Amino acid sequence: MEGDGDGGGSTGPEPEEGAAVEFHEDEEIIEVLELNEGEADSDDPVTDVMDVDYADQSEDGEMADADSDTDDESDQEEGDPQDDSELTYSEHNAPIYCVSLDPKETKLAVSGGQYDKAFVWRISDGETLFQCKGHKDAVKFASFSQDSTLVVTADMKGLMKVWRVEDGKEIWSYQVPKLKVEAPREHYEGVIVPVIILLESRKDKLQWLEWHPCAHVLLYGTPDGNTWMWKIPSGECKSFQGPSCPATCGQFLPDDFVKVQVSAL
Repeated sequence: MEGDGDGGGSTGPEPEEGAAVEFHEDEEIIEVLELNEGEADSDDPVTDVMDVDYADQSEDGEMADADSDTDDESDQEEGDPQDDSELTYSEHNAPIYCVSLDPKETKLAVSGGQYDKAFVWRISDGETLFQCKGHKDAVKFASFSQDSTLVVTADMKGLMKVWRVEDGKEIWSYQVPKLKVEAPREHYEGVIVPVIILLESRKDKLQWLEWHPCAHVLLYGTPDGNTWMWKIPSGECKSFQGPSCPATCGQFLPDDFVKVQVSAL
């Protein structure tokens, strides 16, 4: 019967295109989707995904790989520091306090450091020519004479030695004596004994050491403010009295006069 069809469970025929659509109760149209097989909309998210340029993505990947390689290189550099030196001299197994090149040909070097050690060696291959033995403390000064034929080494206890470069033979040696100098009474308000003890107990008995620019003559200063000049190897000596404060540095002038700078104790 026709009336039974309205209440039955069967679904009626689908509406034709353009036909009116019947709504029940509060139903309404939210969005209409076109299901035709025409050209895809440029705003379609699927189209956006399909339009991804994989060439750019590959380049980005390569860049990421490059960054990763850079990180690996950085890690490697941290583990193995870069060394740009052409030669490493490894005879010293402790801190080095001084080094000097021969001024004539710059082919030799002398270096001194802890454990009473000093060496004269060739900078082209690092071969040791001879060791400057006999020091009693760390070698603080080491340098060549102006003609590169002699080398002087001096330690913190004031022992100086001069060596002949040709055969490594020691030709002169001198031990700086203990310093016993009384400071002016008015400067230290009469407290003299502590000052004497201080100067006697100073470990660095040499403040500086220089070669004469034209002759085999050594010039050095001491904590008592005095400057000494020695002719090598005869041992002829001349002293220059100074104030009772350390002569911290000094140098020969072109006219053979001595310029000394001192500092207050």
